[in-house]
Amino acid sequence: MKKQVKREEIIQAAKKLIIEKGYRKTSVEDITNEVGIAKGSFYTYFKSKDYLMETLLIEKLGSRSETVKGIIDSGEKFEDVIREYVEYYLTVSVDDAEFILVMTTMMRSVDSVGEIVIERLEKDKERRKQEFIKILKKFKNEVEIREEKDYERYGLLVFGMINTFYINNLFPCENRFVETSLTEVKNKINSINFEYESKFMTDVLIKLVRK
Repeated sequence: MKKQVKREEIIQAAKKLIIEKGYRKTSVEDITNEVGIAKGSFYTYFKSKDYLMETLLIEKLGSRSETVKGIIDSGEKFEDVIREYVEYYLTVSVDDAEFILVMTTMMRSVDSVGEIVIERLEKDKERRKQEFIKILKKFKNEVEIREEKDYERYGLLVFGMINTFYINNLFPCENRFVETSLTEVKNKINSINFEYESKFMTDVLIKLVRK
């Protein structure tokens, strides 16, 4: 139990420092100093800073696949499945603000991010693409598919639409590359009408892919 607590303290310290200093400038030594442990103790839990980030991604994103599988498998109507899918991925709360800010801060210095983290992000992208493809294939008699490649095109399109929504609403053009505080991100999340935005995107997608 004590070991689990220390592990969580390291993860929390890493998130705090990445937001404050950026991913490139946050070192293992910075993290251990923040927690108040010897530098060598870090490696009891994580092989490197990149492995710590991979752990954070797995813990945050890993449960999504089962949730989305439930949405797809249980849905009987095309419109309902699309709506639930969009709502699930589009709607965030202030509790998600820290993770979103850590990810955005990390990607601002993507050249310093290790291959293991990039691979994990690519796996998540592929998973989300395949999820939407599965929806389209389940309701293939209702969607406009001219060639097999269209499934992948639609999958990538939806992934891009949702990611662009977050970027444009939480990190608008005028300050996209300027440091953003956790409070600012939480305030922006609170200002978004997710019900309206989800309905709008759902309507667009249905019109786009339906016969």
